[in-house]
Amino acid sequence: METSPLLRLPRELRDRIYQNLLSTEYAKTPKDAQAGCRSGASRYNWNLDPTILRANRQIHQEAKEILGRDNDFVVIERAAKELEQTERDRREEDVGIMVFNVTIWPGKPSKEVFVPGERMRVWLGKPDQSIGGDFFVVLVEELRDFCVSLSIFGDLEGGYRTAGIRACITFKDSVVEGTLGAKEDREKSLLQPLTKLRFLEQVTIRGFSSEQQSQYEEQMTCGSHDEKLVATTIEELIQSGDQARDIGHFDVATAYYARCTDYFHHFIKTHQHDAFSHPTDALTIDFKLMQHRALNWIEDDDFEQALEAAKTALTMANELFLLDAPQTEGPPTDARGRVNTGAFRRWTCECIREGAERWGQRIKAEDVGRCYYYKSISEHCAFGDDATEQADEDKFTAIGCCVISETMTEEENVPKELMELDIRTMERLSSYPEGSVDEDDGDGEWEDVEEDEDGDEDEDEDEEDEDEDEDGE
Repeated sequence: METSPLLRLPRELRDRIYQNLLSTEYAKTPKDAQAGCRSGASRYNWNLDPTILRANRQIHQEAKEILGRDNDFVVIERAAKELEQTERDRREEDVGIMVFNVTIWPGKPSKEVFVPGERMRVWLGKPDQSIGGDFFVVLVEELRDFCVSLSIFGDLEGGYRTAGIRACITFKDSVVEGTLGAKEDREKSLLQPLTKLRFLEQVTIRGFSSEQQSQYEEQMTCGSHDEKLVATTIEELIQSGDQARDIGHFDVATAYYARCTDYFHHFIKTHQHDAFSHPTDALTIDFKLMQHRALNWIEDDDFEQALEAAKTALTMANELFLLDAPQTEGPPTDARGRVNTGAFRRWTCECIREGAERWGQRIKAEDVGRCYYYKSISEHCAFGDDATEQADEDKFTAIGCCVISETMTEEENVPKELMELDIRTMERLSSYPEGSVDEDDGDGEWEDVEEDEDGDEDEDEDEEDEDEDEDGE
């Protein structure tokens, strides 16, 4: 029998080929924003091609080793009919949260699976049911997103589908390799995503070596979504979006931010105010999401979307800061009753600082400054010279917010971060063959000089410069 050309290659090269076909680390690609938003578990396409396992016995064995070594899978058995998601369920959820039809269960169910690389199996059924049901496979890194979606899966009467469900969690032998400490850490990392679930009637964990087993069981059988759970989940989803943005997966980041919006708006819609520690927390989370979305769209060169997000974030901040705000006089005026540009900017920044302090730094002055800067970049890139004056004013306000902030540290250095974003954006746009960004002489961008119709400097220029010099602007 003639030897396969693949087997004539050194084993190292064969393993590289197997990895490109069977390892999600090498094969996965980001889903587009719409598909990512509609998926309750995965933001990536796996793109695995297991057909090579059918080549011959030796290739099958070698490739299966790579499949099991390079991937970490969790098998979920769905025995309870109550957990099935119908088309009506998707429509009802879409209307309720006003975002996307989210498909909770990944892919089509199977009746039997054997998965190399299976690290854990989760059975979900009624207490009187036996083991078995429809099988679904997710990657370990997708398990949290799946559990987040399942945790808020409700019925038409306002209850949760996980209520009355028993969970049986079993670790596989491949998890227990290494020292006892490494084994416990690995098991805890696998269990942690499951703690997003609530309302389960009973939880059984098999093969767990830690004494904290009862703690995990209590969390999953808890009858409410507590404040710490909601806050932690929101922060994790935002961080996942930021991580995707940092590696250029902007559609994935958009999907994470949208799923985070779905998640916390669910608690607003269902009037579960105990999930938030303060009445303004929902407004604060909305602001934060819009802030992160604006940055993501700037990095993706979608400046009109970024501009709208930055404007929305600033509107939310102003709405919060105006709540219960003390009655104060407006910005200072000169002897003629006119508002000096620099004085008005200082007054605006001071109002932001006072508002942030009054509301316990839920929205920080430097974050408002970030949004002003995102607005400035977006205005300049979307509308060019027509928006230069407003873009420059927003940029000055952004730096002013950072200067008066009471929470920004020296290590954080937000002004440097923002200027680096500005430079990075302009360099990226200038490299496009279809055009480049209009350039000035390098100094005019930061000038704050008013001119009259004849092009002469305003007669109050010296007075304004003196005001700004006194305040360090």
